[in-house]
Amino acid sequence: MLFDNQVHSLDPFDYDNYIKQQQSQFPNSISFYKAFLKRIVKIPITVTDQTSLEITLIPSQQKVYDYIENCLQVQATQNWQDILPIRTIISGGPGNGKSVLIQAIQGLFRKFNKELVVCAPTGLAASLLENALTCHCCFQVPYLHQDNWEELANSNRSLEPVRERFINCNSLVIDEVSMLGSGFFSYINYILKHVKDTNSSFGNFNIILVLDQFQLQPVYDSCLWSDNKQCSEFDRVGSELFKSFSPVFFLNTPIRHFGDKTFQKLLHNIRRRQVDDSDIELLRSRLVKNLSTTEVETFSEATRIFARNVLVNDYNNQKLVTIGNPIITIHARITPIPVFPLREVQVLLLAVGCRVMLTKNISVKCGLVSGSLGYLKGILFSPKYRNQCAQICMVEFDQVKCPTIEQNCIPILPTTDFILASGKVSSYRVTTFPLKLASALSIHKSQGLTLKQSAIHFDSKEYFCGAAYTQMSRVRSLDNVIVLNESLDLNRFKGSNFLSGLELQKNECHRIGIYNKVFNEYNR
Repeated sequence: MLFDNQVHSLDPFDYDNYIKQQQSQFPNSISFYKAFLKRIVKIPITVTDQTSLEITLIPSQQKVYDYIENCLQVQATQNWQDILPIRTIISGGPGNGKSVLIQAIQGLFRKFNKELVVCAPTGLAASLLENALTCHCCFQVPYLHQDNWEELANSNRSLEPVRERFINCNSLVIDEVSMLGSGFFSYINYILKHVKDTNSSFGNFNIILVLDQFQLQPVYDSCLWSDNKQCSEFDRVGSELFKSFSPVFFLNTPIRHFGDKTFQKLLHNIRRRQVDDSDIELLRSRLVKNLSTTEVETFSEATRIFARNVLVNDYNNQKLVTIGNPIITIHARITPIPVFPLREVQVLLLAVGCRVMLTKNISVKCGLVSGSLGYLKGILFSPKYRNQCAQICMVEFDQVKCPTIEQNCIPILPTTDFILASGKVSSYRVTTFPLKLASALSIHKSQGLTLKQSAIHFDSKEYFCGAAYTQMSRVRSLDNVIVLNESLDLNRFKGSNFLSGLELQKNECHRIGIYNKVFNEYNR
């Protein structure tokens, strides 16, 4: 038995009838759906020859492209040991064309017959790029209970998979690198040096970093540009290496929000924490009480974004009840049985029709990644074991890059993860469905998403740097967001909590030479 399931329903629950209903919608066998999932995740990657595509670059993108092309031309005349590797940073806000530029850079490396590995901290970010990996997959990083990167680097794990990945490659692009901390960055340096058996930093690789200094910072690691004197010497190496990268290019022409100049300006002011009365009036215009009932009703299924998990969980549970379908409680299987409940493992509540998010990368190339959103269309049980085993969850995802089955669904199976203690040995083997309720999301879970609509709630204070900016920038237009607060006051955007971390960001912008472009200029 995989799980101890409990079924909650407002009406008496007829298990046999429930099984029949699900079988009428998904008539194939459990083994058929399992085989279908295995088949689609093995679909080979189709490599697009970007050198044959016309990618139009704006001037700021073209400047980066020309610099990298010139460096590759010089390197083509040198031995690998003698080259001066590319160590550059590409900075810019959401929707400023960073992904398009990465695509052009991939084509440029193919033009020079040079292999290039592209990775990103999350599956969601990686899925938006061509043939990209997650950083954890790329460098064989297991799930860590505590992010002690030095212990992981000094462990006796085999690096053979990483060595094979980079055997003919010495170039790397890391997107959304601001989500990595200095410890992870130092770990990447350590691994590449060992893989290439050299003392040169990053194994003498070409490294191109792409980031937005104003997005959310890592949760369990030190910010790359911070001077955190409390972090370990190993972590400080990562910070110092990051600060050695040069030149820095800044993309400041909005593309995603191109059609909404008012929204662009509002985001720009929230980003640099210079909100004024006109911005507050604009935000107030999106308060629920200031909108027509008809317009508010169009946001009934919009994703809610809250700062605190307690608000996220409350809304998701309320939404689950309103669906009206039986609610199934799924407990993870944990071995060995823990003495105390594990904070990382939570009971899963599901009902057909609920909004869900995938919490694990199943296949980046198929777009089945942590952060993928969809609707639960079915929960399939084994007919052999009454009221015991949920075998498969059928999910209709908003976007996938692979074939689907009945009702445009993908079968999701239980997965097993190992929770490690201090990065040394596995402590617990946890098996459960990689899903969570997603009618509402935390700000951290929303990072990287582009939503059709969102309904946001500004908490009374800014709990972490960049919270309000990340909330607001998930949609393409001001008309696509509503504000759930009863009222908004300018003081909410002027207090010490809202301004927390601003000086550190200003100092970093000064250091890399983009301060005036970020804080004093606005590209209209």
